[in-house]
Amino acid sequence: MMDEELVGQVRLALEHLDDPLYLETLPLARRLSAAAGAKGLSQGQALRRALRLAIAALDPAQDDAPGQVPARSYQVLYRFAITRQPMLAIAHQLGISPRQGYRDLRLATEALAQVVCDLLLETAPEGELPPERSTPRSEQVRQELEQLAETATVERVDLAGVIRDAVDKAAYLAQRKGIALELALDVAGCEVLTHRVMLGQALLNLLSHIIAVHEGPRLVVDAHVEGDQVVISCAYAHRAGPELLDPQGPYAIAQELLRTLHFACAMTEAGRAHRAVVRIPLAREHHILIVDDNRGLIALFTSYLRQLPYRVSGATSAAEALELLEHARPDIVILDVMMPERDGWEVLERLRAQGGAQRPYVIVCSIINDPQLALALGADAFLSKPVSRGQLLQAIEGAFSSAR
Repeated sequence: MMDEELVGQVRLALEHLDDPLYLETLPLARRLSAAAGAKGLSQGQALRRALRLAIAALDPAQDDAPGQVPARSYQVLYRFAITRQPMLAIAHQLGISPRQGYRDLRLATEALAQVVCDLLLETAPEGELPPERSTPRSEQVRQELEQLAETATVERVDLAGVIRDAVDKAAYLAQRKGIALELALDVAGCEVLTHRVMLGQALLNLLSHIIAVHEGPRLVVDAHVEGDQVVISCAYAHRAGPELLDPQGPYAIAQELLRTLHFACAMTEAGRAHRAVVRIPLAREHHILIVDDNRGLIALFTSYLRQLPYRVSGATSAAEALELLEHARPDIVILDVMMPERDGWEVLERLRAQGGAQRPYVIVCSIINDPQLALALGADAFLSKPVSRGQLLQAIEGAFSSAR
């Protein structure tokens, strides 16, 4: 069986393949730098180069591709790691469920780890013992953060307050280094649905890292709105030093926190000039209308969506739904078709007639398991009753990842 430590290291590297500074914190970077055969590159850059070459070597279209990676698994890996697409988009493009996409990614990651293992064996000095297989500290931290994210409460957070609080705390550290830490804040009224404590700690750890590596008398943290997201950035003059690349250090922890929260954090570099950029999508309540003559099912689905960024309305008849649709524009309609007096097909026909961007995404949810009929009549997705919370959330996520 493939070494789980190595698989975990490869998976972490794939998630941060465009961030050489983070890659530098991984033990795998030190072990693979010699195998990359790229003189003049940092260990993080060498690891990125080695992994990109290994991914290319796995392409099933090549006659000499090592192992037997199915074409779909390779496509998932390539789109996830190289073209940096989210799993929901990948699954939609390949016509599979996100769960199947993650299974394919796991299979391809194990194959990639085998290629990496072969590289390590080829370049290891004669007589060198293989690395220990204990779980690395960085992997333990990642697991703890993910467990925290599962139990912590998602709430509507005032971004200005969280950013200001993190900068105020970091200012004490900056002052000890003779650095003036300033804040240019233009995000009044901006809110995001997230874990307040985890986000605040991520920003504080990121600032702690920047202050530690910065050479200069002044730092400015800028936060402003771009479209439907808040962009937090800080430019600094980087002082390289191996002691600052600790996989348990502030930068690595900040990246893990932000990754766990599903926020993007990018680090750009041009010589000693670096810039850290965090992008946080603004909170928006998507309106979901549930049309079903079973009030219990409406209540069940509403409980499934509690504490998520959805405003839920219910209608217990086609007539009530059509009246509501005259005055509201829900983003998603979850529609039963077997209802007394007027069925859901009439509602679907009315929605289909709207056309264009105004038409909501329609998920037919029925005990009659005939998805092809529902799709032919204009539905965007189908759920067969009974429906679990996971199935409901997956169908809703598909609405926001699809391009109709």
